[in-house]
Amino acid sequence: MASLHFAFSSFSLSWISNLPEEILDSKSPTWNKGMIHYTGGSKEVYVAYAVQFAKDLETFLNARAEELVGGGLMALLISTVPNVMNSSETTTESEIDPLGSCLMVRNADKL
Repeated sequence: MASLHFAFSSFSLSWISNLPEEILDSKSPTWNKGMIHYTGGSKEVYVAYAVQFAKDLETFLNARAEELVGGGLMALLISTVPNVMNSSETTTESEIDPLGSCLMVRNADKL
């Protein structure tokens, strides 16, 4: 039963629920070479992440539709990188790459 009149989400939609399967295949054009994000990747990598994001966004919005009363409001704060910008023009790589490196070292035995 819907009970919320206002929903707020801050940055939770910046993360996907699962890695796109195809980026894990080193022989695939979507192979992301151990990166934990798509910024600076190929068009195929971008599309794989976009498809996963679309699935997650649909799940998120369907869940909020169940929770919000008719006429309820929702505010979303989402971090994004415009497609027209080069990765060198953003701080995404300098912020995310060190985290990715740590995760790769930590999970090297599982790869």
